[in-house]
Amino acid sequence: MKKVSMGFIFTGMVCLAASLAPQAHAAADSLEIMVDNQIVQFPDAKPFIDENGRTQVPVRFVADQLGFKVNWKLENGSVKVMLAKDAKSIVLKEGETVATINGQPVSLDSSVMIKNDRTFVPLRFIAESVGKYVNWDENRNAVSISSDKPVMMMADVSPTPLKPATRSLNDENKPSITSQSSSMIAYAEKYIGVPYVWGGTSPDGFDCSGFVQYVFNHFGVQLPRTASDMYSAGTPVSSLQPGDLVFFSTYASGASHVGIYIGNNEFISATSSHGVKICNLNDPYYWGPRYIGARRF
Repeated sequence: MKKVSMGFIFTGMVCLAASLAPQAHAAADSLEIMVDNQIVQFPDAKPFIDENGRTQVPVRFVADQLGFKVNWKLENGSVKVMLAKDAKSIVLKEGETVATINGQPVSLDSSVMIKNDRTFVPLRFIAESVGKYVNWDENRNAVSISSDKPVMMMADVSPTPLKPATRSLNDENKPSITSQSSSMIAYAEKYIGVPYVWGGTSPDGFDCSGFVQYVFNHFGVQLPRTASDMYSAGTPVSSLQPGDLVFFSTYASGASHVGIYIGNNEFISATSSHGVKICNLNDPYYWGPRYIGARRF
């Protein structure tokens, strides 16, 4: 959306990628956005990848292609965007990381922002808000919104090959990581504040699974590279202990975000919005509704 003239734009929600953003080095001016296999045209302001590694899209063009009616107004000096389609109503505000869908608050993993006189929002939010998925096509440097489930979890994509666990999950002669939980949690907390980096696997920057893999590797346990593969490899548990891995479905079905449970309903993970931080497992606005289970190694 133009902030001065009456034009306007839009992006979207969902854990890739995350998350679900393409690689951070992707050239913004060459990034292609598709909705149901139709290329979205951006005549004056282009999609870009923000400092959190999230794909931000000028709203109106994407919203129009998804069938939304778009309105906006200035409210207390900030832009307020209203999207409507059938029985769904979405409200977003400039500079905020919480939107509402049919009046219910929903957390965004990056804020709504004004850039080049256009209003941008996270692509993942838009996709999730209409029940669609986001896929990343590396060969085309393209992001698509469609009804097809992602081929891979965008927030965890990495060229690093998967590595098998160094010990059997059923090897009773070797203790589980939970027996070292105090040391492991103290080690993980050393990295609070380290920024989120797409595909990051080092203290220079982590993505969610890269952080968990790095911490566990320090204690002699090699994990698969992605959240979805960790979820498949671990032993399911219902009664959480510190050191267990907790998983969330942030933008599509299946595990797309992972963290380390530290006790007292809290976990530590690499978040796209604030880097490595401690969060509440029962957060009613974001993590709680997206929690899908825990695994033990």
